[in-house]
Amino acid sequence: MLEKRKRIESLNIIRCFSFLLICLHHTKLELFTSSGYYGVSVFLILSGFLMTYNHYGKEFNYSLIDSIKYAINKIKDLYPLHIICTIAMLPFLFIGDHIEPILNIVLSILTNVLLIQEWLPLNIFSINGVSWFISVLFLAYIVFPFFVRFMEKHFNNTKSIIFLIVLFLLQIVVAIIDSKATDVGINSILIKNDFSYWLVYEFAFVRLIDFLIGCCVGYCFIHKDNDNDKDYTIYEILIVLLQVVSMILSAVYKKTSWRYTVVFTLFIVLLIYVFALEKGKISRINNEIVKYISRISRPGFIIHYVVFRYMSSLVTYVLGRDIEHTYGPLLKLTIGMFITIVLCEIYIRIEERFKNKLFNK
Repeated sequence: MLEKRKRIESLNIIRCFSFLLICLHHTKLELFTSSGYYGVSVFLILSGFLMTYNHYGKEFNYSLIDSIKYAINKIKDLYPLHIICTIAMLPFLFIGDHIEPILNIVLSILTNVLLIQEWLPLNIFSINGVSWFISVLFLAYIVFPFFVRFMEKHFNNTKSIIFLIVLFLLQIVVAIIDSKATDVGINSILIKNDFSYWLVYEFAFVRLIDFLIGCCVGYCFIHKDNDNDKDYTIYEILIVLLQVVSMILSAVYKKTSWRYTVVFTLFIVLLIYVFALEKGKISRINNEIVKYISRISRPGFIIHYVVFRYMSSLVTYVLGRDIEHTYGPLLKLTIGMFITIVLCEIYIRIEERFKNKLFNK
C-alpha cells in the first residue's frame, strides 16, 4: 500500500517561475525568446517527477484500456478548460491572413477534442496554441502505469541513472535527426508545414522523453540515501545560474534543433532534484505570492495564450499593426497578465464550487 508522501512545497517556486517564463515568452518580449521552451521542459520533467513521487508503489491495472481510463481521470480537471479555450480560438481559423482549409479545421477540431492532435505528423494543429502540451500529458498519463511497473521490476538507483542518460541521448539523436528534416512537409498537403519544429518540440512521443526523464529523477529521489543537514544554498544558486545559461544558449543559437530541449534537460534535472531536498534558502522561498502563482499556473498556462491572442488582434484592429508590434508585448505583460489572473480566479472558483456540490451529493 502506498504511503502518502509529504507535499514538496519547495517545488512551488519552480512552478511559479516556469509559468511566468512561458507567459513572458508569449508576450514576444525579445529578452525572453527562449524562456517558453525552457518552461515547457520544466513542466514536463516536473510532471514525471511528481507522478512518480506521488504514485510509485500504487497498484495499477496493467492494460491499455485501464491506462486510457487512468489518463482520462488524470486529465479531466484540465479538459473542460481546454475545450472552452479551443472554442474561444475558433474564430481565428476563419479570419486573418492565414485562413485554414475546411478539412484541416474539421480534423483539427476532432483531434483536439480527442487530445491526439500532436501524436501524428498530419497537417493538423493545436487550435489553442499551447494545448499541444495537454496532448503530450495525455499520452504521458497513458504510458505512466506501464513505466512504473518497469521501474518497479528493473530499477535500482544506478539503473535509473543509466536509463535517464539513455533517454537524454535519445533526445540528442532526435535533435540531430531534426536538423536533417528541415525540408520535410514544405508544400505538402498531408504533412505539417513546420515538420522540423514539430518533431523536436511538439511531437507527443518525443516530448514523452522529458516526462520519463522526470520519472527517473522521481525514482532516484524516493530511493535516495538518508539526508544530511548540509546547507545547499550555494548549490541552489549555482543551479539557478545554470538555468539562465541554458536559456541564453537557446536564445543565441536560434538555428539549432537542440535549443528547444537538449540544452535545458540536465540542468532542469539538477534543479528539481536539489530543490526537492528543501535544504537551501532559495528552495525555502514559499511566500503567498509564490503559492498563488503556483496555484493558478495550470489554468493560467492554457488561458494566457487566448488572452494574448485576442489582445494582439484588438490592438492591431484598433491602433494598427505597427503599434501592436511596438507596444503589444508590454500590454500583454501588464493588462494581459491581469486579465489572465482574473480569468484563472473565476475558473478556479467555479471549478471548486462545482466539485463541492458534486461531493455534497
